[in-house]
Amino acid sequence: MIASSYYKNGREHLMEELYKLDALLRLRLLEHREIPGSNGPDMFRGLYITEEEVKKISLETPGTRTSPDPSTAKERKALIAEIGKIRETLSKKIQRSLEQGIHLPFHHLASVFHLHPFEWDTLLICLAPQVDLKYEKLYAYLQDDVTRKNPSVDLVLDLLCGPVPAERLGARGCFFDQSPLLKYQLIAFTGDRTGQPGSFLSRGLEIDESIARFLLGFNTVDPSIASFAGEINPKREWASLVLDDKLKKQLMNLGDGYYDLDNDYRDNRKQRLVFYLKGPRGAGKKSTAEAFCHYLGLFLLVVDTPDLIRLHSESPGEDGFDKTLGRLFRESLLHSAAVYFHRFDHFFARQNDPREDIYQKKIIRAVEEFSFLTFFAGEEEWNSPGGGIFQGQLFVKIDLPVPSYE
Repeated sequence: MIASSYYKNGREHLMEELYKLDALLRLRLLEHREIPGSNGPDMFRGLYITEEEVKKISLETPGTRTSPDPSTAKERKALIAEIGKIRETLSKKIQRSLEQGIHLPFHHLASVFHLHPFEWDTLLICLAPQVDLKYEKLYAYLQDDVTRKNPSVDLVLDLLCGPVPAERLGARGCFFDQSPLLKYQLIAFTGDRTGQPGSFLSRGLEIDESIARFLLGFNTVDPSIASFAGEINPKREWASLVLDDKLKKQLMNLGDGYYDLDNDYRDNRKQRLVFYLKGPRGAGKKSTAEAFCHYLGLFLLVVDTPDLIRLHSESPGEDGFDKTLGRLFRESLLHSAAVYFHRFDHFFARQNDPREDIYQKKIIRAVEEFSFLTFFAGEEEWNSPGGGIFQGQLFVKIDLPVPSYE
């Protein structure tokens, strides 16, 4: 383990998380050696089931593992104690790192999406092969199948729950559709791409590539949204805006009263803000959003609404649109970025188009569920918010006329 009282960067932290995973794998390997037929070289291992394995399985209670051999009990006890110490050290060093102002991507992601320790470790297990291919070999060995290089649900439960049936059953909920890991598309089932998912426990898991890059310290925008969205680091200050001083003061008061960096913006709905910035081209809609974000120390994720819709009109499918929106707002949460929908009045001229109406409603629903600060911008009047959408969020409409010459 790294000899320091805190982590200097996120990669140091990740290396120590992998050290914990190595200990978990050693424990599982120790238990795996006790399975009849699992020792010794076998060129066909993983391609057939031995009679010894069938006999062992038939004697097991569902969801349990055979008690360890007494000769390995001492080694197993030592490994369990070591894992406990590693977890304790990790917790202390993470806290000290945060006190030092060190950004730890893994901790940030877990905090943003409210991952509990089991989900945190599941993400680590799925990430590991992206760091070292040795994990693919270990996963294949432990799953008795040379072709299975991704961890399965069953392997994750083996590594993190052990033989306790109740604990294993309870942990299965972490792999349901509305769990954070799948809801925010942090991981996916490998069978989803083949259409042959197999049984629940045997389904393979893989980490999302964009999430893997983030955890490895590469802060790039998810390529799947890059065709219609881009992230900017706002530099504009209030003084640079040609706005009425009274309006500037009102905007600053809104920022002070409804957004607090020290609080969890996803839990406190009072702090959620939605703006509609209306004005002709050149009125300063995006500049106003930039100044507001700069004042709060936030990034800004700018979405070209017509490009977003065009992307899905060419390859229609409501499910695909939902996933794209999920990735968009996942990026905003990961990078502490407000979302700015440029040319949102694209919808206003297409109110009689059923598909366009569905897309608009889905965007609004996603904002209500995920976003902590959203800007919609357009040249046309938007009357819909008065009809009761954005429940629990403060909706602010601002008219921005083109400034006079002076």
